[in-house]
Amino acid sequence: MKVREQKTRTCIRRLFLSLSCAYLALLVFAAAAAPLIAPYSPVRQFLESPLLPPLSEGHILGTDDLGRDILSRLVYGSRLLLLCGASVIPALGAGVILGVTAGLGACRTSDECEPKTALRFSGRPENALPGTRRLEPRGPLRQWPRFKCNRLLGKRLTDGLLRLVLDGILSFPAVLLVIVIVSLSGYGLPRLIIATAIVFTPVFARIVRAETQVLMTEGFVEYSRALGTGRTKILFRHILPNMIPGLAVRAVSFFPAAIVIDTSLSFLGLGVQPPEPGWGLILKDAWNYFFEAPHIACFSGAALAAALFSLNFISDALAEKLSRHI
Repeated sequence: MKVREQKTRTCIRRLFLSLSCAYLALLVFAAAAAPLIAPYSPVRQFLESPLLPPLSEGHILGTDDLGRDILSRLVYGSRLLLLCGASVIPALGAGVILGVTAGLGACRTSDECEPKTALRFSGRPENALPGTRRLEPRGPLRQWPRFKCNRLLGKRLTDGLLRLVLDGILSFPAVLLVIVIVSLSGYGLPRLIIATAIVFTPVFARIVRAETQVLMTEGFVEYSRALGTGRTKILFRHILPNMIPGLAVRAVSFFPAAIVIDTSLSFLGLGVQPPEPGWGLILKDAWNYFFEAPHIACFSGAALAAALFSLNFISDALAEKLSRHI
């Protein structure tokens, strides 16, 4: 019975995964070929036929209060939806840069402050042989331990400042911080994407910093360092390739969060501005005519819920497959 139940669950999960991938592929295709799929322009108004029900002549999903075709607005709105979710990509890039910088600075130990160069050139007077004199470092070598300690303190200071800034950003609620940034910089899709990227950058930076510290203590990294491999080559050869699978899963898991934030702000009037066919704006307009034309909220809400469910299910499947190979 347990084997049969496990097989049934596996089949159901594969079915949902296939449906999620198919719906996500449909969204990408609709965004790429919107002018070929949509029957009308998303801003074209049929003022003589507002709030038409579904399956009306010439309007499969009906029209809104200004007579705009719902299907056309949903198709063109998929572009804005994917762009809002893609705000995770610049956040990931900035997070990797900041996280690696902080992680490498935190990996520096106090052993590097030891004046190894000075011990190489000087010895104890009681152990000196008769007729020899004590050798002292000359020129820049005399200051080498001090330079090395200053370099170490600089890296630790960089790590401390980055952690302070990142923790400060993370201390604010994500939606509230996006609202503040958008209110100060202005409304519109580009500013909304930048604000969302700023909010998610500290999350990726903290993850990358922790992963860098863990990987720098692994045996293969220590072996490479023992062979004299530079930190830059270690970074691109060992650290970043081992981070890519986990970061890819986390980036996909943050796509729905970015979409929810951007859609919520568009619903509040702080994101995508009219007459752009954002799905948040469609839901906002549908709220005013929910009892007269509930199909507007139903179709747009179902499309948004299916997109979020598909992205969450795909990220869970990727995380499960990754955990099996670790």
